[in-house]
Amino acid sequence: MTARFSPLAFWLLVLPFAANDIGLILANDVAGWLTVDYGSKLLVIAAILGTPTLRRSFLDRCVASVSWLRFGMAALVVSVVSIAVLEGLDRTGLDGWTALQSFYPIEQSGLLVFDLTFGLLLTAVTEEAVFRGAFLD
Repeated sequence: MTARFSPLAFWLLVLPFAANDIGLILANDVAGWLTVDYGSKLLVIAAILGTPTLRRSFLDRCVASVSWLRFGMAALVVSVVSIAVLEGLDRTGLDGWTALQSFYPIEQSGLLVFDLTFGLLLTAVTEEAVFRGAFLD
């Protein structure tokens, strides 16, 4: 039997997503931006893993149904495509005209690659955990 999320638990897990957006507006450098962005998502993951009912629902709905090979391939494709698109925008100068890079530019290429791999993976896992594990419940 699958554990169930309560409506209150769902809204409490969604709250850090809204706080993330507000925090990003207030961030005034790359370190602040990344701290808010990763911190809000790690807070959600910690709440899910630290609460037995939420953890069970997450494991039942998200982890057990994942093909890890397909997940890894998808993560790799998303990362490579994201890096290529953003690099193309940088080279053409179009990034100043779009909202795609409306965040603080990350000048260090290693940090940018980390953000476009780990950051995207963290976002995907967090959103899947909340919206597949909680909302669909």
